[in-house]
Amino acid sequence: NNNNNNMAIVILFAQLMLAGKNLVPDKPTGPIISYWTTWYVQNYPAMQPGGGSCMGDKQLFAASPSKNCSGCGWAQHFYKEARRDLLLVLDDTWFEKPSNFENQWEIDHQKFPAESKKTTSHSEALTWKQSLRNLVERVEEMGWGGLGLWHHAVQLESKSNNLAQFTTLGETGVQHIKVDGTDFEGAVTQVAREATKGSVRVEHKRSPGAPVNGDVHGEGRCYLPYIEQLGNMLTVTDILRTNDIVCQMSVPTCLDRFAQTLAYADVNNLTANITNVLGVIAPQDEAYMATGLSGAIAGMRHPLPQIIGDTRMNGNRNLSQRITEITRAVKWFRIAPSTGIDGYPKGEGIVYVDHKILIDNKTLTKEDTWSSNLWNTQVHQGAPATTTRGLPTTPVVVAADARYPNVAPFVVASQHPNGALAVAALGRTLDTYGGWIMPRANVTVFANKPVKVPATNGTTIGIFGEFESVTIVFQNGQLQQGGTIYMQDLASEMATDVTEQVGICNNGGALFIPGLVIDSVNNKTDLSDPGVVVVVTMETQRHANTNTINSVVCPAIPSAPNPPPRGPNSPNPPPGPSPSPGPPIQPQELNGTWTQMSNLKPKIDIIVTNGGGDVTIIGHHAGKWDNGTGVILNNEIDARCSGPDHFMAHEIGTVSRTTQDNKPGLVIQWQNAGENGSPLAWADWVKDQK
Repeated sequence: NNNNNNMAIVILFAQLMLAGKNLVPDKPTGPIISYWTTWYVQNYPAMQPGGGSCMGDKQLFAASPSKNCSGCGWAQHFYKEARRDLLLVLDDTWFEKPSNFENQWEIDHQKFPAESKKTTSHSEALTWKQSLRNLVERVEEMGWGGLGLWHHAVQLESKSNNLAQFTTLGETGVQHIKVDGTDFEGAVTQVAREATKGSVRVEHKRSPGAPVNGDVHGEGRCYLPYIEQLGNMLTVTDILRTNDIVCQMSVPTCLDRFAQTLAYADVNNLTANITNVLGVIAPQDEAYMATGLSGAIAGMRHPLPQIIGDTRMNGNRNLSQRITEITRAVKWFRIAPSTGIDGYPKGEGIVYVDHKILIDNKTLTKEDTWSSNLWNTQVHQGAPATTTRGLPTTPVVVAADARYPNVAPFVVASQHPNGALAVAALGRTLDTYGGWIMPRANVTVFANKPVKVPATNGTTIGIFGEFESVTIVFQNGQLQQGGTIYMQDLASEMATDVTEQVGICNNGGALFIPGLVIDSVNNKTDLSDPGVVVVVTMETQRHANTNTINSVVCPAIPSAPNPPPRGPNSPNPPPGPSPSPGPPIQPQELNGTWTQMSNLKPKIDIIVTNGGGDVTIIGHHAGKWDNGTGVILNNEIDARCSGPDHFMAHEIGTVSRTTQDNKPGLVIQWQNAGENGSPLAWADWVKDQK
């Protein structure tokens, strides 16, 4: 009896030791490419000075709140649990306004006196290399994974000068350049790669012309030409950010851009056009979308209390109370690092986007978005119901939430090249339910190859979001021998043995996980949705294969659906007005108000001057630019426009007559000039009818 008791104690002790293990590696794996950037907190209404100008030593490093900066100390206080896996990216206004190539990396001495050593008006500042190195060291001393910098229009000169400057930039320790609006051919990426061998990574973005997709009164989908542009850009950048959004519509807006770009790159067999470029997509702040499709995080959410008037963080999703989602996501990247355009072996990274489209809707006000064209409008945004990467088909999703009858979440899933499988349920935004909801569903994911993941030495699954249940169907009876099943909140350091709370089904061919088990392991530190890792190990075979484990009964496992056709299913844009013949156009006819035929249809005033040869251009909410000049010659207009943050665009357009609503009119059809601008030209301008 004593021997039996001793054996029971040994077994119990072993089980307790196993249950206390940490399934997450203790440090990041590979280069850190996810980041948190300061832009949203710079524009937080309570910040002073406001309007994005809030930046400097006080804002970043204040040890405690002060009367004039109650929310400051961002580097000191934000993301303590995640910062080791995140870069800190300083957004706009960190620099002296650049006037030439030589000083474009000069930090603002008044904002950063401690790093530049320019403590008085008479003291001489350090070189930009020394100043940036001091700033990098200070950020890394706070425990962040490194420093990144926003830059709108990186100036390039001769190849030798470019390489020399970026070599110096690499020596400062800066790891990331967030290029915001130019260099669509990847010239900066090429220079950075050659000069720094990849230690400085470059991010790009491309705007559809609005913070929303497509026809906001219809399906709200990305148009195919925009997806083609994103796909081609993915081949020349390390990080492709899905760009501006409306906070409350972020999930469908980012998901349609992300999913369709992946599908376009996959079906067209796109590969990196610059040696060793990463080509990873970052869907803005959507951390669980990034884990589900093996992207990266371009985080902007911050923990300061959400307040009315903040057009960047608003709505009942309460992003300010969902900080732990970022921690869980970056801890998952230690197990399954972000995967780029060339990350999968040939033939294994197939992308499927569901042809079933879920459409979210929300009536927006001036408190919800800076885009005035969307105020007091019910905005629609659609995206594929399911999207997969590296899997044989799309998941089966069955809505199962009595609170929201027949409403299912968006579901994304992927199998990493190392074998780890991830699935994420993403919430919906619907006016019917007052905004953001997280409907539960029974989700079945069909795995591809059975592989032990090196980081965990077992079959490994990441589950993100709320579920009624998750079932993983494996090929070849992967769990035929049973095993011990652990689950761990990715924001914690201790696993829980859940073997008796889940089901091994179909003779080891499937693993059934009730949603309540995920909920029970989730540490509810804020409003964040759950994010857990599940590992099946063979350390002890406490349960042989069975279709019933204790009280857990396996459900009927659905058959795998036929995969949808590969490639994007984005719609084509609606046709613009057709040019029609007519008498020669006189320059004075361009005088008046025009509408740009993009999503938000901004207005532009053209004023003809100097006897008819020159024009002044004034843009009203026309994107990044707000004013410009042009020259008219033989029905052609050559326009150069600029805006805040050193934005520049150069466009050439053909002016022609058209008929719109059975009325004669004028249209300008633009073809980008290729100088400091985007190869994706402006949408057509149509002159307003009187």
